[in-house]
Amino acid sequence: MLRLDRFAALYVVAPWRRCTSASDAAIPVLMYHSVSDAPETHIAPYFQTRTSPAVLGSHLQWLRENGYRSIHLEDLPSLLDGHAPFSQRLVCITFDDGFQDFYTAAAPLLAEHGFRATMFLPSGFVKHTRASFKDQPCLTWNEVNELRRLGMRFGSHTVSHPRLHGMPWAQIQQELELSRKALEDQLGERVATFAYPFAYPSADSAFVERFEDLLQRTGYQLNVTTEVGRAQPGCNPLRVPRLPVNSCDDRHLFACKLAGAYDWLERPQRLLKHCKRWLRGSAAPAIPA
Repeated sequence: MLRLDRFAALYVVAPWRRCTSASDAAIPVLMYHSVSDAPETHIAPYFQTRTSPAVLGSHLQWLRENGYRSIHLEDLPSLLDGHAPFSQRLVCITFDDGFQDFYTAAAPLLAEHGFRATMFLPSGFVKHTRASFKDQPCLTWNEVNELRRLGMRFGSHTVSHPRLHGMPWAQIQQELELSRKALEDQLGERVATFAYPFAYPSADSAFVERFEDLLQRTGYQLNVTTEVGRAQPGCNPLRVPRLPVNSCDDRHLFACKLAGAYDWLERPQRLLKHCKRWLRGSAAPAIPA
C-alpha cells in the first residue's frame, strides 16, 4: 500500500529541496515513545508509537555518522533566538510516556552512540514499585534517578495522561502543577519542560492561547507538541513541533525528516484539524478563573 507521507517526503519534497539548495537553521526534535519489538497490528505506519531497538540503533548510528550532536531541550530557546552559537548539526531526542523500555533498551543505545535524551513522564504511573500504563511497565523512581545521574533529563507529561482539551481548567491546572511537583520532589531539581499529551488542538486558538498562559503561570518554560516539523528560529518555546519516529522509519525516511522534507505535513494536518473543528462546531473549554 502506498504511504503518501513517505512518498511525498522522499520523491517530491526532498528532490525539490536539493534542486533549490534549500537549507535552514532548524533543529529537529525527535519524538519516540516505546522501544520494543512488539508489533503494532492494524495501526497505520504514521500512527505507530513503537520503535524496535534495532531501528533506534540505526537512527542513532546515522546521527553519529552524519555529525549530529544532541542538546538538551532547555538549550533550545537560546539557540533559536540567536543568543547562543548555532550549528545545523544539532538534534533534540525525546521520549514520551515513561515506559520501562527507556531504561532497558533506549538508554544503553543512547549511551553507546554518545547521545542524551529527555523522557516525559506521566507522573501518576511512575512509582517506587512497578506500575503500568497502556498495558506496558513503567519506569520506577529509582530508575529515573539512575538515568538522571547518567545525563538523561525528565519533563512533565501530566499526571494521568488525559485529553486536556475540553477538561475543566481547574483540572488542567492540577495536572500541570501536581506532575511538576512530583518530578521536582523526586529529582531534587527544577523541572520546566512539558510534553502535551495526544494531538495538539491547534485549531482552537482560544484554548491554545490560554493553555500557554497557564503553562507559564505554573512554572513551565518549554512545551513540545505533536505538531509536525522542526524547531525554527523564532519558534514559540511553548509550542515546539516535533518529528514523529517509529519502526517504520528506515534510514531514507529518517534522513529526509532530519533534512526538512517532512515539515510540509504540518499544513495539511492543521487544515484537517480546522475542518474537523468546523464540522463538529465545538466550542472552546471554559476560560480558567
